[in-house]
Formats: sequence, structure tokens, C-alpha cells
Amino acid sequence: MYNIQIMPLSPDFINDLSKVFAGEIRTDMTTRILYSTDASIYQIEPLGVAFPRTQSDLAAAME
Repeated sequence: MYNIQIMPLSPDFINDLSKVFAGEIRTDMTTRILYSTDASIYQIEPLGVAFPRTQSDLAAAME
């Protein structure tokens, strides 16, 4: 398996994003595990999962 080093997600980042994000942002372990894989054999646990509600949410998440 790959040893991928990822910087931890800053609480400040989540706080700043939530100010301009109308959708939902989840960082709990259960959600991260559920979204860590697709139909392939690869599994990489995300630092968080964003559920955008608007196009503005998409833009904010990508900035």
C-alpha cells in the first residue's frame, strides 16, 4: 500500500470555509471512512467531506 503523507486539516480552515459555505462539512470518522473508497480497490481516507448546496459552495470549496 502507499504511504501518503497528508497535512492535518486545520480547524481554522474548516471555520473559514463554514462562514461562506451553505452546505454541510463533515470531518467525523464515520463519514470520512464511508467516502474513502469507490468501486475501485483504492482507499484513501479524506480529511473531510463537503456536501455543497449551491454553485457558490462548489467555488468556495475549490478556492
